[in-house]
Amino acid sequence: MAWASRRRACRSTPTTLTLTLTLTLTLSLSLTLSLTVTPALTLSPTLSPTLSSPLTLTPTLILTLTLSLTLSLKVNANHKITTKNEQTNVPHIYAVGDVIDGAKLDPPSETTELTPVAIQAGKLLAARLYAEGTATMDYSLVPTTVYTPLEYGACGLAEEVAIERFGEANIEVFHSYYKPLEWTVPHRGDNACYAKLVCHIADNMRVVGLHICGPNAGEITQGFALGMKLGATKADFDNTVGIHPTTAEEFCTLATTKRSGESAEKSGC
Repeated sequence: MAWASRRRACRSTPTTLTLTLTLTLTLSLSLTLSLTVTPALTLSPTLSPTLSSPLTLTPTLILTLTLSLTLSLKVNANHKITTKNEQTNVPHIYAVGDVIDGAKLDPPSETTELTPVAIQAGKLLAARLYAEGTATMDYSLVPTTVYTPLEYGACGLAEEVAIERFGEANIEVFHSYYKPLEWTVPHRGDNACYAKLVCHIADNMRVVGLHICGPNAGEITQGFALGMKLGATKADFDNTVGIHPTTAEEFCTLATTKRSGESAEKSGC
């Protein structure tokens, strides 16, 4: 049984689900009897009147079968469900989408409420259940975008989360403020856009977080997410030739670290 629900479908913990199935079977049998009555008085030697009265009996047999099944599905205090590979504490019940408690995943994720995440998790779950698939959902590197007037895109860990998980000494942050070329003619804000890479020093400077605030952030984030899924490092970004002049090019030229204390603002395109 697959469980896909919005937040409002959950109740406080613990939650017990009861499934009752009632089956009613009705059997009708019609029986007709003929009753013949012969009067004692004989009217003639050759005639004996008879009285025939049909009698119909219809007995009815009703059988009722009731099956009650109680399921102890655990729901957390935040009205969400803890899962492992979309499986709940009840082995034959699965959950996908925003009903999953992302904070209980390993590693935790804040992207379980995104529709594409639910679709991908559901496809992989169906493949494991019915098509001998083995792939599981990776909730750790999900690209997403906030479509504000100046778009914000992100993939992976926030800087604060990365520091909490790996320690400040193991995190290097490269960042830059910039101005897109198309803003030059209308003289829009200088250094109003921002790009940042969060790198794990102890893991060969692997990029664990990408953040951008600027035009077309969604398109840029979607493309770089593939490289991050494949384990891209800061050196991989540096060795990638940028397309000039594009906004995405900023990630191929990042050189200023937060740790250095130097200004991350740029001049020119």
